[in-house]
Amino acid sequence: VGSTSIKYKVFQMPEEKEICGGKVKSFEEIPKEGYSLVISRVVHGGPLRGVHRFSPAVEKTIREFSKFAPHHNPYNLEGILYMEKLGKENYVIFDSIHPEDEDFILPQKVKNKFGFLKKYGFHGISVSYIVGEAKKMNLLDFVVCHVGGGTSVSAVKNGKIIYNSMELTPLSGPFMMSRSGSLDPGLVLFLCREFGIEETDRILNFECGFEAVGVK
Repeated sequence: VGSTSIKYKVFQMPEEKEICGGKVKSFEEIPKEGYSLVISRVVHGGPLRGVHRFSPAVEKTIREFSKFAPHHNPYNLEGILYMEKLGKENYVIFDSIHPEDEDFILPQKVKNKFGFLKKYGFHGISVSYIVGEAKKMNLLDFVVCHVGGGTSVSAVKNGKIIYNSMELTPLSGPFMMSRSGSLDPGLVLFLCREFGIEETDRILNFECGFEAVGVK
């Protein structure tokens, strides 16, 4: 589940043979039979990285970090809970890309109070796949541009991801379909004073980028 679409694929394992797949408008359009295990991409899991069995604790974390990924986490969770109702075995894979020790340069008192304020980076699943494929062609140093509803740029050095333009949220980096991308922090503070925090959050996530200039 991305910010603008729902896509699925069904595989026969361990052969990794694709049985079916596609793009749908609702979770109800996904076939209900022919598979027993589901792995769902979730953008923001805060401290959770990689693959986890879905559980009440994982659900709580997804909900907690929805405020940092309002385009994604609520819809990611909606799909997972739908599959839970179908009785499927559910796993989630988180999309963060930065190392766990990638911190912002902030006062220690802020870090002590909000230990989750880190550079997570996103589009990790797709970028990691591209890196793996590139290694097969002996390509080790390059830039990956992920362009969709959200846009990110990643730098790869010696076959390792060393930079991603998204940081605490999928809002940073180049401007996107409806997201602002990185802005002068002073501008964000001004908007907060003029419009309030909630409205500024909505503006930056849903009314900027191509949306702001009338490009669909």
